[in-house]
Amino acid sequence: NGRLADDKVLAQIGPLMQEGDRFLMGLSTGYAWNVGEAYVPDALRPKYEKFMRASFLPKAKTLGWSPKEKDDDAIRILRPQLVGTAAVYDEAGLAAEAKKLTSLWLTDRKAIDRDMMNVVLAAGMRYGDKAHWDKLHAEAKKTAERADRGRLLRALGAFSDPKLVEEALALTLTDEFDLREASGIMNAAMGDPRTRMKTFNFVKQHFD
Repeated sequence: NGRLADDKVLAQIGPLMQEGDRFLMGLSTGYAWNVGEAYVPDALRPKYEKFMRASFLPKAKTLGWSPKEKDDDAIRILRPQLVGTAAVYDEAGLAAEAKKLTSLWLTDRKAIDRDMMNVVLAAGMRYGDKAHWDKLHAEAKKTAERADRGRLLRALGAFSDPKLVEEALALTLTDEFDLREASGIMNAAMGDPRTRMKTFNFVKQHFD
């Protein structure tokens, strides 16, 4: 409610994560993410990313990408938010695992739990290369399943490579995909501070 400065609140996140309450962990994850994405300048981003890894990676790695038999409703609700957020700062760990799961999912739709599909695809492709982009693009063109096509298009917008973001955004100007679905590309690209301004400028440039 504004009574405490951000540094005071952020200092409580470590202890709150250790308490294990799903609501507190979810609120902590969302708060730290929003502060970082909105207010942390580039000069402080390495410190912010270190803080995010220390705060959320241990629990996220325990949860993992796949559901377990002992999971209750609280864990199933928490997993997409917590693991998806932590993966942004763990390229060699959680993000790499998500990339492997995405490759499997392209040939076997059961490779990823339905509740985790959007999160895994986005996390897996954030650090993907042109070969990964081409695979998702090809799959989006041939799939007849509308929900899967939407997931694939959002994943195309989740890449952090500027050139691949440009290619993905360019798809929204063609008739290759229904714009109601292709707009997911812009939504995904706007969600990453590294590609946000590029996306915003793209929209301004092609507004007409």
